[in-house]
Formats: sequence, C-alpha cells, structure tokens
Amino acid sequence: MKKLHRVFIGIFFAMLVIPLLLVNTDAGAVSPTENRLLANFPPLRNEIGELNGNFPSQLNTYLNDRIGFRHELGVLNAHIKLFVLRTTPNDRVRVGLDGWHYFTFDSNIEIAKGTYPLTDADLDAIKRYQRAVADYYESKGVDYLLMLSPSKTSIYPEFIDFGGYTVRETPVDILDRLLTDEGIVTVSPKDRILAHKDEGLLFRKYDAHWTNLGAYYAYCEIVEQLNEVGIHDTPLDIEVVETPGQYGEYGGVFGDNQLFAETIPDISFQASATNTTSGSLYDGIEAIVEADPELLDFAVFENPHAKNGTLLLYGDSQEQPARKIPQLLAEHFKKVVYVGIKPKINLDIEALVNPDVVIFARSERYINVTLVQAPCIPIIVGSEKAMSLPLTKESPTPTLHIDGLETTSTDAEGILTVPQKTGTLVLTGWIVDDAAEEPLSALYLKVGDTYLECFYGIKRKDVADVFGKAVLNSGFGVTIPRELIEEADEFTFYAVSADGSRLIELPQGKFVEG
Repeated sequence: MKKLHRVFIGIFFAMLVIPLLLVNTDAGAVSPTENRLLANFPPLRNEIGELNGNFPSQLNTYLNDRIGFRHELGVLNAHIKLFVLRTTPNDRVRVGLDGWHYFTFDSNIEIAKGTYPLTDADLDAIKRYQRAVADYYESKGVDYLLMLSPSKTSIYPEFIDFGGYTVRETPVDILDRLLTDEGIVTVSPKDRILAHKDEGLLFRKYDAHWTNLGAYYAYCEIVEQLNEVGIHDTPLDIEVVETPGQYGEYGGVFGDNQLFAETIPDISFQASATNTTSGSLYDGIEAIVEADPELLDFAVFENPHAKNGTLLLYGDSQEQPARKIPQLLAEHFKKVVYVGIKPKINLDIEALVNPDVVIFARSERYINVTLVQAPCIPIIVGSEKAMSLPLTKESPTPTLHIDGLETTSTDAEGILTVPQKTGTLVLTGWIVDDAAEEPLSALYLKVGDTYLECFYGIKRKDVADVFGKAVLNSGFGVTIPRELIEEADEFTFYAVSADGSRLIELPQGKFVEG
C-alpha cells in the first residue's frame, strides 16, 4: 500500500515538474492555434533600474503561455468539454444545434435577438457620414457603393441553441432602407442569400464566414447594383463543387485547428483575370499597407479583356480573395484592387489606384464600431462658409486635444509632428467650450489658404467622464490631403461657439517632419 502511495506521489510531482522543465523558451514564439506571439520572460527591473513590480503577474502570463504540453492539454480540454460535457471550451464561441457554432463577441447573438446596439444617434451619424462620402466621390467623378454584408446570425439564426430565433429585420435591413432613402447606393445581399438557402450551405457551420457559394450571391447583388450606376453587366455562370475536409476557424479558438472538418460548396468559373504580384502599383500599395496598421492585406487583379475601368474594393475578411469576390468582380473590370481595412478608406492608396468605382464593404457585426466613425475624406469649404461669423479671440479659448499627442495645440508651442510630409494625415481629438460646458456648434481647420470642415459631434465617453455628460458628443475628425501638407506648414483651428453666434480662433500650430 505504501509503495502504491509513493507511486501516486511520484506521478503527481512528475505532472508538476515535467511541464515546467519543458517550458518553451524560444524568443518570438507564436501559438500555432491562436496565431499570436507568446509572452516573453519578464525583466526583473524596469527601464530606470527599479524592481519590476509587475514581475509576478507577468511571470504567470509567461508560464501560462509557454508551459510544456500547453497545446496538448488545451486540445484535451476542448475535446472533453465539447464531446463529453457538451459545452463550449471558450465563451467566445457558442455551440448551437446540428453542429452549428457562433461567435458571441461583436454583438453577433444580439443581431439574432434584435438587440444589436445601434441607437437613433448612431443611425443619424451613419447617414451624415455616408452622405458626406457619397458627395465626396461624386465630386471626384467616382461611383460609390456601400456594401452591407449580413452576418451568419442574420441568415442562420434558427440553429442558435436557445431562444427559438428566426430570420428577422436586422441592422443591414435598417441601414439599407435608411440610406437608400438618402439616395446612397447600397449593396445589401441579405435577401438574395436567404432566397438561395435551399441550394447549399451559404455560411460555414464552424466558421463566421460565408462559403464561396454564399459569396457568389453577394457578388450577384453587387453586379445588380453596379447596373444602377450605369455599369451594365450580368453575373458570371458558375459550377458548384462540394469540397470536403475544410477546417473552420472555431477550432483554433478552442485550441485545435483540426478540431472541426466540414464539407462546403466551392465555386468555379471561366476566369480571364490574373492575380498581379509585381509592378509599380503593387509595390506602391504594399509600402502603404506595411506602414499602416489599419490596413490588413491587399490584392491586385488585372483583366485586359474587361470593358470597365478600375474598381477599388475596401472590405474585411468576408471580401478577401479566399472568398473569391475580388476574382469574380475582376471579370468585369480591367483592374480590381482589394484592400482589407479595419475602419476607413485610405486616400494615399486611392491616389495610386485612381478608381472609377469604389465599394466600401462592412460586415453587419462591425457596423456599430466602424460606420459610426468619421470617414477619412477631406471636406474642403470656402472661406465664406468657415469665416461667416464675427471672429473673436476669447480667453480662455476652448480646450482642444489632438489624439496621440503628449501636448495639445492650445499649448505655447502648438507643434504637431507629422511622421511623413507626403502622406495623407488624419487627425482625431476633442474640443470643449469650457465656458458653455457643452459641445461647440462646428469646427474648421485652416491649412495654408484652404479651409477644411471637421466631422464634429463624435461620441467621446472618455471626455464625458471628465467634463460631464453634456459634452459627450465633443469628438472630431479631419482628413488633410497630402498636397496641403506639402504646400503649407501651419494650421489654425476655428471653432463655432456652442450657441452658434461666434467664431473663435485657436492658437496656431505647425507641421514638422517627424
């Protein structure tokens, strides 16, 4: 009995010690399932030589990331929870009915519930911003389309394992109606995709993305809306091929990339376009993407046999080349450039591409965090609009802060450091009229002799937490074209008072090379 007792004690200590002996010490190691850098061993002292007070917690993170058998234990945990306990190994994914899985973050489930956080103020902001974008492209002679890609929970809510959800009106339906009434061309493929649900799997069970067959019907809706702006064409014919052994992204979330395999429909079609990976355009876009963390990936397709000009497609993972939407559209355009983005357009890329058509695509689950942000377009106005009120120099002037600066432009120096003088500059920040204790009426920026109207009235909870709820909508955004920065090194903000009666000049600032 004592021998058996010692054996169990030995096994117990071995289970504790062996994983510690097999800690992964490789610098820059990456988790193969989570696709992220593992934590590095923390320093004992900080930059100024003091003992690192965060060492215990950082060491705990390091061991959790790198301890021996971490991957194997994670896989075992996932299998036990999924197939024995019938529960989710990770609360970021909900296990549904009939093998369906759904992301729980980004308000995915709320889309099916009808509780997606999109307020009347959000809708008003989206309408205002999209109107500005459409007007901007119209002034450039470019056709603009906003694509509203439905989420999985819009198309397949019936497999969520609680609530008895059915297909209902969701944010893409609301925005499609709102913006169409505003005269903005929208691409909303939800109804078309729903109409083809009986033809095959249109979204993946173990992944958040639509299948290539679902993407095809989204492409068909794009072609139909292109007809509305005068680019007349018909969708390509395709063949559907069932492809087995496809692993979805949820397995990686659970710690095992090969946890879920499914058979999904793929498409094939007669292609004339080619994927270009060299040349001045490709190299120029590559340099911009590598320098901007807001740009995720890109692809260039060329088709000398097409009759239409150049299409620039801004999208997220639903529009990536893996889903074949850029390749399908490349059969209609001489050139198609896909750029993967987080929130906004990029004028430097547009200057290279010189598009005839721009499509800005957003997945439904991202609407409330992307389309409510001020777009990266310049609104150039005449001096008669910006300076239409009596000019004053109040003391104190309203408090203005530019994000990312240690000081504000109201400080004595008033210097703004621009990383590169030849690039488009996007400024965001907030401004509060201290005397009125409420948001201003408007904000303008003068660069050289040019006046730009700022997108003003953006929600800034961080500002409201300090100054009170009355100034919640005190944020601003303004895009300064690179040619203006090249021509001038000084700028001045002009604020319209909260009561709309006075124009207040703020201290002048300068652009310098960083």
